[in-house]
Parts: sequence; structure tokens; C-alpha cells
Amino acid sequence: MTEISFPSEGSPITPSRGPSRRTVIIAVVVILIVVGGIIGFVIVSSPGSDHISSLLWTRSGIDPDVYPDYYYGEFELTTDHVDDTTPPDVLFTLSYDTGSDTGDVYTYVAVYDLDIATFAGLNWLDRDLYLVDYGEDYGDFSTYIDLPQTTGKYTWVIFIVYEEIVKSDVWSSDLSVNLRYNWILTD
Repeated sequence: MTEISFPSEGSPITPSRGPSRRTVIIAVVVILIVVGGIIGFVIVSSPGSDHISSLLWTRSGIDPDVYPDYYYGEFELTTDHVDDTTPPDVLFTLSYDTGSDTGDVYTYVAVYDLDIATFAGLNWLDRDLYLVDYGEDYGDFSTYIDLPQTTGKYTWVIFIVYEEIVKSDVWSSDLSVNLRYNWILTD
């Protein structure tokens, strides 16, 4: 059995000291640097900070027109938009509250390599010759269409198809079209 020795009566017991003031200051500085680095990384790598975005068109809280009506508009790509290794794109974001209507909502979006006057003067078959790309889905939906690295005027299109043929309620929908360019790519 091992004997534990205790200090004799009357001998002073010195309490252990906490960290010195210098150690505390160094620890606080290190913590601030680490936290600042994490916050900086989150800000730099967060969505929305990796490109420039330009709002082309938006409607909020509207009762949208459905097929055969459609929405369309023109935008122009300049050298500022295509002077990058990553091509620009158009982001379509659409959400629907159909009220008491229960049918499916189908959305078709597209971009054409045409100015709006030429687009309006062509039929759909002829327009297809200038189709850059399209996206489609049911319900709320967000998609992008990559654009060519070519300056010029383009036309975007949104078709909203309600598969029950007739809307019987007022909808509340949010629709937006954004041009995104000058991407900052990180590994």
C-alpha cells in the first residue's frame, strides 16, 4: 500500500495560479482570428456572392396568365456579360399558390437568340431554329439556362400551363427572371 503524504500543519499551501493575463489575451486574439476566418469563408462562399445578377423581370403576388398566354421579354448581352471564362445564364424562379385549384401546374421556360421584334414576327416552328435552350417542370420551380458567349439581343419566354384547362380560383404567384454573369469560381 502506498502512503500519501499530507503537508504538515502550519506549512503554507500555495494555490495554483490561473492563466496569466498575457495568455488570456493571446487566446482571445486567436479565437477572434479563427472566428473571423470562418465568417469570411462563409461570406465568400455563400450563394449570391459568386456572380453578378441583374433582374430582367419580376412579378410578385400576381394571378398569372396561363397558356395560351405567355410572358416574354428581351435582354442584351454586352461584352461586360461575356468577358469571362464561365458563360452567363438566365435564372428563372417561379412559385405558385393555386388556391383551391388542385390540378398540376406545368411551366416551360426558354431563351431564344432573337431580338424581341424578330421573335414576335416568327411562328413557333421558325423560332425553334433560334432556341438557345429550355427548361420545364411541374409546380414551383427554379432553373437556369446557359447562354452563349456571344453579344447580342435575346428573348426569354415563360409558359404556364394549368392542366385542368380552366382556372377557377385566384392564384398568387411569384415569377422572376435574372441574368447572372461574371462568375467567381472556387475550387
